[in-house]
Amino acid sequence: MVLIPSIEISRSSIHRDGTGKLTIIDPESALTLVVEPAGDGDIRSLTVVPKRGYRLTASAIGRIPISQIRRLVRQSNHPNDLVWQHSVTQRKLGERSWPATHWDEVRSVASWAVDTKRPGGAARAIMDLWGISLPTARRWMRQCRITRYGRLLSSDDD
Repeated sequence: MVLIPSIEISRSSIHRDGTGKLTIIDPESALTLVVEPAGDGDIRSLTVVPKRGYRLTASAIGRIPISQIRRLVRQSNHPNDLVWQHSVTQRKLGERSWPATHWDEVRSVASWAVDTKRPGGAARAIMDLWGISLPTARRWMRQCRITRYGRLLSSDDD
């Protein structure tokens, strides 16, 4: 059984104020989220604001995609991380495989990370921007090499 998130990050409008607080508004959801980041890149507080007349339930709260929200609030001191965070596409709900454009994005992020000497290298950049594990990031890099999406990195650049 697949649980449908109560808010879909990929279609949401995300606003950041001067203090770093995020407001996440999904036009198709009955919820608005206000997220205050902690200094270490984690979530300090999460305020759930239901639309008028919506009955907030434990089930709806349990279906809030916390890991995706955590990725949004993660602080970065590397140039262009914020640009990449908002431009990489996430897999749509219910899709089992990634479109070809995803592998182009993976290759571009990896090349950018190497060119700018981003701490942690290409695999760490992919891991941070998509909110995936390090082994998955390395597997994606191998997939890019196998499917001939161009030279990604030599094996010692991981």
